[in-house]
Amino acid sequence: MLKGKKKIDERPGANTKSLDFDQIEQELKKKFGDAIIRKCDVMSYIMFPKVLEEYIDFKKQYGPVDLYPTRVFFVGPRLNEAMDIEIEHGKVLHIVVLAISELMLATGEREVFFQVNGQLRSMKVKDKAAVKDHKVHPKVDKNQTNQLGAPMPGQVLDIKAKEGDTIKKGDTVIVLSAMKMETVVKSAVNGKVKKIHVHIGQQVQGDDLIVELE
Repeated sequence: MLKGKKKIDERPGANTKSLDFDQIEQELKKKFGDAIIRKCDVMSYIMFPKVLEEYIDFKKQYGPVDLYPTRVFFVGPRLNEAMDIEIEHGKVLHIVVLAISELMLATGEREVFFQVNGQLRSMKVKDKAAVKDHKVHPKVDKNQTNQLGAPMPGQVLDIKAKEGDTIKKGDTVIVLSAMKMETVVKSAVNGKVKKIHVHIGQQVQGDDLIVELE
């Protein structure tokens, strides 16, 4: 049964290396920036590190979605369906989804129009079905220091490095034209250019991935 392994004659955790919970908490805060790290998150990270990382990234992107009704979370709201969401004691948001635009082929997005407590708002969201059929530029992962993203929408004017080049922190890698002004994108770390995701003349959106280092 043991297949040659030495049997354990004592409590399995007796010889387990000690963990510094405070240190792990600080490491998580440093890694995820402004995310709120709770004690239960530290415990989850120790047991299921990858799952906890995915959970925090999801929560940072979408917010406290646990407040939504179950069907709305999994399927989405119906048009003209009203939702009352209590975000804190005595503070309720009355939300009504009004309309969804046609697919924007260039970005693979749709604009969603809705009301929050009677005020009209809109936001653009990715159409997951459209992404499969249309090439959508990848976004930068802000938790990865080896990825450089576009700081704002603009056009690529110049590329100062090529794949395989070794660059230093502060080196200019890409020059963008945005709002009739030139904007330089500099590397935040030392590294080697693994892949350049743009070409001269290309239009990019904010947070589009432009350079990947290794």
